Amino acid sequence: MDNKIKNLKILAWPKIGLNPYNEILYEKLEEHGVTVISHRDARLSGITSHVDVFHFHWLNAYLSHSAVKSLFSTLAFIAYILLLKIKKTKIVWTAHNTVSFTHSKKNILLEKLLVPFLIKYVDKIIVHSKFQINHFSEQYHSKIIHIPHHNYCPTLHQKIHGKNDYYLFFGSVSPYKGLDLAIQAYNMASSSCCVRPFKIVGSVNDSAYKMEISNLIQNNKTIFLEDRFISNSELELLVKGSKAVILPFRQITNSGSLIYALSCRTPVFVRWSKLVDEVISAHNGIEKVLFTFKDEKELVSLITKDVEVDLSDFDAFIANTDISRLVRDYYDVFFAAH
Repeated sequence: MDNKIKNLKILAWPKIGLNPYNEILYEKLEEHGVTVISHRDARLSGITSHVDVFHFHWLNAYLSHSAVKSLFSTLAFIAYILLLKIKKTKIVWTAHNTVSFTHSKKNILLEKLLVPFLIKYVDKIIVHSKFQINHFSEQYHSKIIHIPHHNYCPTLHQKIHGKNDYYLFFGSVSPYKGLDLAIQAYNMASSSCCVRPFKIVGSVNDSAYKMEISNLIQNNKTIFLEDRFISNSELELLVKGSKAVILPFRQITNSGSLIYALSCRTPVFVRWSKLVDEVISAHNGIEKVLFTFKDEKELVSLITKDVEVDLSDFDAFIANTDISRLVRDYYDVFFAAH
């Protein structure tokens, strides 16, 4: 391995989180000799003067609180970025969501302050979908690098025996994910024929939306809502055990849920989007396990259909999104910034 790579030090925010995405990425970098330091451990200490690159991801930590707390968090982050620039530390941002950078209706004005600042001052921006590049002003396109979202296979080790007979929606529940649309389609399907149960497992953080969901499911005894956190080990079994995962997202530029389900070799019913079209185009055979719909009627048809898939149709996707295959692209970004 190149000595420059071995000497590279990255300050990561976050290095490890509830989502194993970061853990997979940074562990692979460390396997190849890169030093990855957790921002949570470093904070504003002197260690920041000894790192080459600051790599950060989501903006929720700054924009998803009360107005006052978000204001102070945002201003502190801006000051931190400026401090790193003074120290000549290079800054790389993986912009996971580029339509709404937090998928939150809170603090929109602060988002409009923070995002243009970051776009201007960071050295490189990583996106996981090619079409996201057009969400940025053309003058910044030279900063933007496309690296496909890696799969979650390194963290998936549990085996199941047989398939449980249910559909699944998982993860945090927010209006942009369109769960209400999926429930309406499921209610229509179950009113005309016998269908598999529909499990909804994940935290509902919006109280008004939770009430809307509760009203939609109250008369259907085959929809089960579990409003709670899911551990990674439980999530793996839930996804692998389902007949199909339903992802009715209204707005999507990147989806860890989609990548996770495909990593588990589980079929997905997903609303058509540019992201889905890009995934289908990039991976041979994945169109046989990734079933798209554009409206409720098409989702009803999928729910009432007996979908069978060949597990080998996931092979190309899993090979193409292996972190071992993509890690060199990250090296290139960090060195281009460095």
